[in-house]
Amino acid sequence: MNRGGTITMPATSQCCRNLGASGPVSIADDPFSQWIVLDYYDGPASGFLRCKVCGAEYHFYLLDWDDAHTVRIFALAPVPDQSFKRLFQLFKDEPDRRVWIPPVLARASEETISDLYDQGIQNLIDHAATPTVAMAWSNLAEKTLALRALDSAASAHLSSWFERQPDPVVFDWFQYLHVVRQLQPA
Repeated sequence: MNRGGTITMPATSQCCRNLGASGPVSIADDPFSQWIVLDYYDGPASGFLRCKVCGAEYHFYLLDWDDAHTVRIFALAPVPDQSFKRLFQLFKDEPDRRVWIPPVLARASEETISDLYDQGIQNLIDHAATPTVAMAWSNLAEKTLALRALDSAASAHLSSWFERQPDPVVFDWFQYLHVVRQLQPA
């Protein structure tokens, strides 16, 4: 096992579109070059990201996390090309870092957030395809740990972690991605 909490597998700089559902791929060179974080809870919970290899854009949302909230499992749903461009126009700003929370969202009122969703964010989310990839991500290192194309067994369990409360345990996404779930000491 390596220090990132993953089971040791051959590492690669894999593109998000060249994955198989038969097993996860451990990631050496993170393929996601840009993140737009819309929801943040001790780290990213949902938003959009883009692959630096192929340019594919995705809506991501939280499926699960470990007890310390440091390793997160996300579903990646393809969104139409130019979604990032539309978001930059909506936010009237562009990222100054790889994992970016738009300044307009920082300490925004519920009315402002609602207006932004009405003006375009919700439309982009609504036009997202069914998720095609599951991703394990280290919140501390801001690095993708593993990727896997979703198979039909896993796809049947796609729902946001926050929507499953108070019973979030439905499917073992950590096992699916061969990532060790860090537990809080008893």
